[in-house]
Amino acid sequence: MKRNILTLALLAGSISAMAQYQLPNSDFESDFVLAFQKGLTKYKEPEYWHGYATIDASTTNDAGRDGNKLTTSTDVRTGSKSTKCVCITATNPIGKIIANGVMTTGRIYTHSPTADDANKNYNYSDPSFVMNERYYKNNKQYAQPFVGKPDLFTVWVNFIPQKTSDHASVNAVIHTNARYQDPEATSYKSVKVAAAKNDNIAKNGWEKLEIPFDYSVGTGKTPAYILVTFTTNKTPGGGSNGDRLYVDDIAMVYYNDLKTLTYNGENILSRATGSDNVKTINCEDICYETTGTLIAEQRGQGAKITISKYDENTGIYTIVVEANDISENPTNKTTYNIQFKKPVKINTTSNIVTTAGKANVWMTRNFAQGWNTVCLPFNTTATELGATTVQKFASADANSISFEKVTNGSIEANVPYLVYFAAAKSHNPLKVVKDLQASNAKTVSFGAYTFSGNYTANMNMNGKYGVADFNGVQKLRIGGATATLPAGCAYFTAANNANGMLIRLDGGNTTGILDVNTGVVVENTAVYNLQGVKVSNNGTAGLPAGIYVMGGKKVIVK
Repeated sequence: MKRNILTLALLAGSISAMAQYQLPNSDFESDFVLAFQKGLTKYKEPEYWHGYATIDASTTNDAGRDGNKLTTSTDVRTGSKSTKCVCITATNPIGKIIANGVMTTGRIYTHSPTADDANKNYNYSDPSFVMNERYYKNNKQYAQPFVGKPDLFTVWVNFIPQKTSDHASVNAVIHTNARYQDPEATSYKSVKVAAAKNDNIAKNGWEKLEIPFDYSVGTGKTPAYILVTFTTNKTPGGGSNGDRLYVDDIAMVYYNDLKTLTYNGENILSRATGSDNVKTINCEDICYETTGTLIAEQRGQGAKITISKYDENTGIYTIVVEANDISENPTNKTTYNIQFKKPVKINTTSNIVTTAGKANVWMTRNFAQGWNTVCLPFNTTATELGATTVQKFASADANSISFEKVTNGSIEANVPYLVYFAAAKSHNPLKVVKDLQASNAKTVSFGAYTFSGNYTANMNMNGKYGVADFNGVQKLRIGGATATLPAGCAYFTAANNANGMLIRLDGGNTTGILDVNTGVVVENTAVYNLQGVKVSNNGTAGLPAGIYVMGGKKVIVK
């Protein structure tokens, strides 16, 4: 079976000691920490987050630090496990210009009194910035390390605007190890890896936002940092004094499942049942291990297929998908157990018992060089078995039995045949998909002779006839008390004593034949006349003068 498993390669890159797959203090349960001090005035912010208290401001706008724009709140949503959230508030510090409330993992840059001056008012993430520890003991950085490739940005928000027509905004941008700013100048597009944005947050009470990350903006780039910004109005300076945006429980979601799974182009993912982390797909009706193409594609941007294997004993093909954050969240993976048609195993040492229906057939069989008997519960050909030719029982008379060549090499299910191998052939195993037949071995009879297929392992051959070679001449040979026949072979029975009966191939030829693998123990004491008729079981003693055949050689009795 071709197993074409499509995976998305994870790009290699250096990861800092502070690598993150989730944002720190994402539930805002930590106390606010000292972020800036001017004189005796101390300004606090949520740990790992920044607001106006730490703005990079011109002298004109330095007054923007004042006011409670970021505060901790216990006004959490019903059913929340949190006891705190953060409240972002818009103010008008100089009486006219509205300063939208802002919270960011980066830093607010405000150098213009004109609110929508994107060249001088923006938020930025700068990995190279070194903060003065004298003032910023706990919030030392303006760039949040982040190496994950999340698929979804989720957050709980509660927007309370003064004008119900207004909308708040959140924007999360993953970027490379370089400076980035929001609003984005053209020169910064090249450092983007992915972005998740919602600037349509309305007055709806507490609601959970689920925002997908768009990776088309930075295909192939390596994530290193993330800039997340919340604002009380999507338009700079467009809000109202007192607009409030409550934020709680930010989470990055990493998909751990498959996007598509097909077998020979047919969707089998829709058959999946089970838990979130272990799924079963039963497709025995169409999935066969020896044929077809299985194609799997993971859904997560940074997810990968880590296991792809087939268990021949159970017929289960296993695929394991690990999410991008597996190193921090070891349980974030999904196992798919795809039930293929279980193999029907056929060999010479076990009874062959089959039922009708399409099946994975695994046949283990060693064929000797020369002629072998065979009977199988499925249609096959000499070519498929690796044989040169196949012959069927065609007729019998008082002196011999005859086989004739099957011109197209076909071997019919449950029918006994002789097959010729130019060299020994081992199938360990031969794997084929077949319309399997019930294991009802057939018989073919002509006159007093019957050729029967055998599906019983180690069948006792006492009184039954196998086929034996006598120096290139094939003859029937009766089995002794200890002789046995493997499953999947064939044997003869006769109404009268047929020991030594000639076997004619191709409708009459008796020479040039090699060994026959029948499992029958052969003794070489029988004597035949030149017509192939057995005249003695005890050598030439007592025979009249003449030429005889014994042990495959001509013997003259005088």
